[in-house]
Amino acid sequence: MFLAAILWPIIAKAFAEEENPLIHSSDVTGLALVSTRDTPDTSGVYAYTDATMLAYIKHKESGGNLQAIQEYAKEKVTEKWSEHEWESFNSIVYKESRWNDTAQNPNSTAHGLCQFLKSTYAIYGGKTDNPERQIDMCLEYVLDRYNTPSKALAFHIRNGWY
Repeated sequence: MFLAAILWPIIAKAFAEEENPLIHSSDVTGLALVSTRDTPDTSGVYAYTDATMLAYIKHKESGGNLQAIQEYAKEKVTEKWSEHEWESFNSIVYKESRWNDTAQNPNSTAHGLCQFLKSTYAIYGGKTDNPERQIDMCLEYVLDRYNTPSKALAFHIRNGWY
């Protein structure tokens, strides 16, 4: 909560000045970064979790558009498999990076939306900061290794990695 106390005025101002780019729970089956309550607090501002605030800051710092990245991913997953597979793919990316395309694991070379290791990036065209390319590589990886996102998610749930 210390972090929330310091950052909340900054985040509240950002949310007030532009449409909130965070996807709502109805769009991604409960895995998105959403408000912690349905009604505003006494100041009229919705309360968000520390994780949501940090994700929003990272998203703004990277210059990315979270909603556009998720829409791109959903379109690609639906084209390759089906809309049903989107839920599984979304779960994997959320578990790996919370949809932060600049996420970096401090204990390994894992990076990006799908937390590819350096060796995995090498197989799929090299490390990139381009979120659309990260999605494309991740889809190729899932197809090559598991055939579908739902099978990849089942493996992830059993093993804690994919």
